[in-house]
Amino acid sequence: MEIFCLQRCIKYESDLYWKKETSLGKKILDILIQIIIFYSALNLLRFELNDVIMWKFWIFTQVFITIVPGLELEKRGYRKGNNIYLHIVLICVAILSFNPWCNMWKVISPQFFSLEANPWYYIIGFVSFMMSIRGLFIYLKLPEVQNNKIKSN
Repeated sequence: MEIFCLQRCIKYESDLYWKKETSLGKKILDILIQIIIFYSALNLLRFELNDVIMWKFWIFTQVFITIVPGLELEKRGYRKGNNIYLHIVLICVAILSFNPWCNMWKVISPQFFSLEANPWYYIIGFVSFMMSIRGLFIYLKLPEVQNNKIKSN
């Protein structure tokens, strides 16, 4: 899945991440370096956090994925590279991951993920939920592109 997404990034979103004159080889090298850094960092953190089954990392990614797209859209100032369904899915992710009555983590480990045992989990979940809703509203108010062309970074 990761390779498919990276291929789509090069083919369809190249203008968002690289300068127009950047060669295909340079783009592939950039992606390979990012993959090496990611997998090295992931395994280092899993080892250091003693997170064999990836609970801590999974929760961190749920927080990250529900908050960042809206912030990136706001910074960018246009919709290209996003769609409304992404933001609807992110709201659903926040609901399924962080609601205190029945979330996937509470089903797996109720003694650790109860509201009484872990209130900070639900506080950050509420923040993530609100930021995912904010991301949808930002998406709805932004134009498709900036002045009929891609805004350079």
